[in-house]
Amino acid sequence: MSNSLGTDRVAVALLAIVGSLSASAHTVVAAEQSKSRVVASTGSPVLETMTLAGGDGLGWEIQRRSTGWTLGVLQLRGKPVDAPLTEGVLLLRSTKDHNRWLPAAEAKKLDDRTAILSGQADVDGTRLRFTVEIKLRDDMSAAQVTPRWSVDTDLNGWEACVGCFDTTAHPWRCTIYPFSGNADTVAIPRLMYCGVPAALLFREDLSTVVLFGIDPATDYLNPGTWTGTTGLHFQSGAISPQFRIGGAKSPKLAKGVDYTFPVQVFLSDAGNSADAITALARNWINANEYQVEPLTVRTPQEAFDLFVAGRRHSKMWRPGLGYQIADMWPIICPAESPINAYMDYLLYEQTGDPIWRERAFDQMRLMLRAQHTDPADPHFGVVETNYELEEDPKRWCWSWRRKEYLLPFTGEQADTELKSGRFNSADHGRCYGFKLDKNGYAARYALLLWERVKAHEGLDRQEWYAAAVRIADWIVRQRNPDGGLPMVVDYRPGEEGTNSMSVVSGRTLVAMPAIARITGDETYSKLAEDMEAFLRSRVEGRYWFTGAHVDLWPKDFEADSVWQAVEYWLDKYDRSKDPECLKRAEAN
Repeated sequence: MSNSLGTDRVAVALLAIVGSLSASAHTVVAAEQSKSRVVASTGSPVLETMTLAGGDGLGWEIQRRSTGWTLGVLQLRGKPVDAPLTEGVLLLRSTKDHNRWLPAAEAKKLDDRTAILSGQADVDGTRLRFTVEIKLRDDMSAAQVTPRWSVDTDLNGWEACVGCFDTTAHPWRCTIYPFSGNADTVAIPRLMYCGVPAALLFREDLSTVVLFGIDPATDYLNPGTWTGTTGLHFQSGAISPQFRIGGAKSPKLAKGVDYTFPVQVFLSDAGNSADAITALARNWINANEYQVEPLTVRTPQEAFDLFVAGRRHSKMWRPGLGYQIADMWPIICPAESPINAYMDYLLYEQTGDPIWRERAFDQMRLMLRAQHTDPADPHFGVVETNYELEEDPKRWCWSWRRKEYLLPFTGEQADTELKSGRFNSADHGRCYGFKLDKNGYAARYALLLWERVKAHEGLDRQEWYAAAVRIADWIVRQRNPDGGLPMVVDYRPGEEGTNSMSVVSGRTLVAMPAIARITGDETYSKLAEDMEAFLRSRVEGRYWFTGAHVDLWPKDFEADSVWQAVEYWLDKYDRSKDPECLKRAEAN
């Protein structure tokens, strides 16, 4: 009988790890205390070594000590990835917080790149037999480690831990989508569906970056057979990166199961985030024969015609106002009205149908009404992100999560519905504040539409231009000390003007160069430069892309944050022709 980690190949989404990746430094459960330390970078003297040599400078020194054979140290171009693992080749962990390394009694070198370590041990009266195969690739700096084990009676209260390198000699960080990002501690007792089942581990100085994951040829991601008993744990300086198998709440290694858990490790010493992630992703693709299969659905023209017909007849269009955001959420987002208006005006240009021009202008009128226009208002220029379609005022500004009303409005506003709360930024959630990134979105497309209408019709809608500039100026005033922009600016009493942590702010990142070009104001160019510096160091340099979903927690990973960074670099390449822009776009 084999366990659920079988050999069926599954299609996995590489973007989930390339884009990698998740909410910052947050841990899904509380970190294990130092008493749970499971690594040992010191040990008895090395009595014998067995050296494997792979491609692109990868090496592995397996070490025999007084207790037996141990995993030893993984090396890249002669440099250790970290301290050696000195106590065994397979780790067992009990619910009593006791950890036991199992050293191998025998080690056999099959060829220059492959070795098999084997042994057995008595654990709570149960005989556990195991082998660990280490196989280095000859075409890249990558290896596969395949532990196999079985027990002769049920072993309750224990789980097996699979790892292959230490993280005690240097500070390390970890990102795994969608659970955690840029974190020095990760404790996930039960991994769930997550695209590529791999963690990105990197030294803080980026001198070494490692992609450590489950072989996707196993059925880890097959929801029909996966047992849900696999976890991931890591703590810089204390717990080596490891997958745990057996079940976190009531762990059990069962009699009659031939356990196998192949893991892969890919390494890069490129020294920078872009080159490292590109090399790791390419090697992962090649090693796992990941291929995208073409799928022909319809021609571009057929798709365009279908889109236009659907947009024309959509029940989401609210005459005179704009597009409802979703059938289950009765609001219009005024900050998204300009991009919808721009899209509709392009349809007007292509089709000549006046319905699209009328819709474009209607949506811009709603956006203007959503803006704070009192110069005495501390948030002069900001645009609210909700227009409530419910007629009952008691349902406006209501947080379904917090079960309370949110009344964010300050200053004297010209529009009665702005005063009443029908325009708001509550989002019916718990992310209190004005949504800066959507405001950047609004400013960009308001100016692009102003420019387009003026060129096409000779009509100068100065109110659109002025509104966009007010938004952009408000955004400039929100800059955080680290050069980034907050996801939200709190509006609650006593918190007015308090900014969240900086995030990618990808819509605004893309918007600022366009705003600077149209207005000719270098203030916006300077902000774009600061945002790019933040992107390079605090986002790409940490593999930490957050903030696109502006009504969630600022540390929440969003794949759209990655795509927005890609859009920024592609736009900059169009302007500058600098090849670095393409390199960073590809890396992201």
